[in-house]
Amino acid sequence: LITRRVVMHLETWDRTHLKAQNETFGRQRASGAPFGKTSEFDEIELSGDNSAPDTSHTFLAKSAGTQILRRSYSYASGVNERGSLDAGLLFISFQRDPAQFIAIQSALGLEDKMNEYITNIGSGVFACFGGVSRDKNDYIGKRLFS
Repeated sequence: LITRRVVMHLETWDRTHLKAQNETFGRQRASGAPFGKTSEFDEIELSGDNSAPDTSHTFLAKSAGTQILRRSYSYASGVNERGSLDAGLLFISFQRDPAQFIAIQSALGLEDKMNEYITNIGSGVFACFGGVSRDKNDYIGKRLFS
């Protein structure tokens, strides 16, 4: 499990034109759908007329060639000492090996347009046991010891 706290510079983001927001994410803001698609869970295309810009968050993450199970949760903690909103995401991801997460972060690197609107302020890596099956002889951690 990898966690990351990401501050979103909402004041800047909110002043950005919708077209630029879509191009930054590589998705349609209204639906979450990838470019040229209708549903949030439609497959992302890396080439062709329906592909996202090559500096978009979605394009760069997908081009890393690995997959993670990810989820983010919004947070809002009021106003910081500079008078800006302290809000953003708590991002979590599950992967078999931290190298998968690192590959995606390396692909995002300096080219990700999202970097204009976020600051990563903390990360953590945790080892988690896999789940258990319905087999009565299964238990948490069994695969580590078999």
